[in-house]
Amino acid sequence: MPDKLYPKGSEWRKWDLHIHTPKSIIQEYGGDNKASWDSFITAIANLPPEIKVIGITDYLFLDGYEYLLTRREEIPNIDLIIPNIEFRLNTFAGTAENKKRHNFHVLFDPIVSVEEIRDQLLNCLSNAYLIKDKTKWEQTPTRRSLEDLGKEIKGAAPENNSIQSKSNLEVGFDNITYDRDEILKNLRKSPFKGKYI
Repeated sequence: MPDKLYPKGSEWRKWDLHIHTPKSIIQEYGGDNKASWDSFITAIANLPPEIKVIGITDYLFLDGYEYLLTRREEIPNIDLIIPNIEFRLNTFAGTAENKKRHNFHVLFDPIVSVEEIRDQLLNCLSNAYLIKDKTKWEQTPTRRSLEDLGKEIKGAAPENNSIQSKSNLEVGFDNITYDRDEILKNLRKSPFKGKYI
């Protein structure tokens, strides 16, 4: 029996679940400013018609996803926008000469609010580092706390180290890692049950 919504039967849709925004710490859009966002939203609004679902990806935060929702009416061609948080883990892959940290993505059902994700996952994660000069840094991930970590690391590094040319936020982000089991433990909380992959 034909479906009234789709009288032809099954129709294929394309999804792109890994799209960073101008608010991502590492991005190539030109920064978090109006011109970059206008260009980004225009590009999303002009995606081929078969693309119906996108995942808005951010490292450790939901800022890009949250902002995009404020301009949702400008992209009516997209049926569903999914929040995707990307973590860098404290485990590595690769070869002895070229090791890279594992990236770990958590995609949430959009019915889970930004506040719940922040309160019940992101604000529950913490990490601690002992800086070379014996300073201890232990905080949850926020832009301000990552800037603080970056400042501490740069302060302990030699003046000619390449990290000195990066912002405190970039250095903090480059060095922060999380334990996969700690993330999974927090995802077992009731607001997330059956609402993430």
